[in-house]
Amino acid sequence: MYMNDMIFDQYAKMQRKGKYANANIKYDYMGALDKNDPDVYTILVKKNKYIVRLQTKIKDGNIQEIKFKAFACSIVMASMNMACEKIHKKPLIESLRLTNEEFKNKLKIPETVPERNSIMVEEVVDTLFDAIVSPDRLANKSYE
Repeated sequence: MYMNDMIFDQYAKMQRKGKYANANIKYDYMGALDKNDPDVYTILVKKNKYIVRLQTKIKDGNIQEIKFKAFACSIVMASMNMACEKIHKKPLIESLRLTNEEFKNKLKIPETVPERNSIMVEEVVDTLFDAIVSPDRLANKSYE
């Protein structure tokens, strides 16, 4: 599979965290938050064969903490890591501006990779907003 420098760089960031003292990584977005915290929203998005779980701690309309786990290809993981970097410590409303096309362009994904299999950012953000407006703090969504 084709993997350009940007995809490799994002994917490598996730792998290096904690392993190397000189890894220039500000924040680790892989992992989990306390699901019993009342400010934490958990979403699970299934798209084709990929699954992404995103947990966000939201206070006063701002994303205080954000973590994800993904059972997916390196492109999905790289785009989720970039999305987390972009919206961490920012107002929640900013995450609505994220588009799959933006990440496809930044990661320079070749035309040979089907879009339906590559980027899930919009789907994850949509599901996050469903979780926030729903009475419970857990939302599941499947995209075919």
